[in-house]
Amino acid sequence: MFKNVPKPTNLSEINMRHFLITMFLSTFSFYSYSCDKSPIMPLVEDTSVSYVFEGIDTESGENILRYYYIFSDGDQLIFENQYCLMNNYDIQYSSSSLSFDKIKSRTNTIINEIKNKHNLVVNTDFLPKWFKNGNKLDGMIEANFDTLEVLGTRERHENAILDETINLYIGIGGQH
Repeated sequence: MFKNVPKPTNLSEINMRHFLITMFLSTFSFYSYSCDKSPIMPLVEDTSVSYVFEGIDTESGENILRYYYIFSDGDQLIFENQYCLMNNYDIQYSSSSLSFDKIKSRTNTIINEIKNKHNLVVNTDFLPKWFKNGNKLDGMIEANFDTLEVLGTRERHENAILDETINLYIGIGGQH
């Protein structure tokens, strides 16, 4: 099986091979260890999960889980969790008529799971300010030695069945 591999002839060749093998194995063990994190799998009440996507982001190498929730009134919520070396959470909620109460009740489960998973002591009840102050939500705060970034937009799409959308991004860890 290894008949064409030359045998090491001196101690420095043996040490070099040992070093290279150790580096090779430690690289893979670090990668597998760093991605051994469990994603958030929220159960949103009064929905049906019509599809779950699982994959790897080609740019960052992060694992991705994406859930598609459909509510009985036709509203749709897409929740994406990218996780490995850091945690990125994207929430997209589309509706024919957005209201603060509907958004809060339907996204609260996901936001609370994120808060609980990372032991955040930050008040994440930013939805009232967002709805009162306009279409953009920008903020970055420090919490429990992790960087927490919260970004959001409200959009209106003409000629669409679900013509109002909020996009909410929560990033924890990493460099922002």
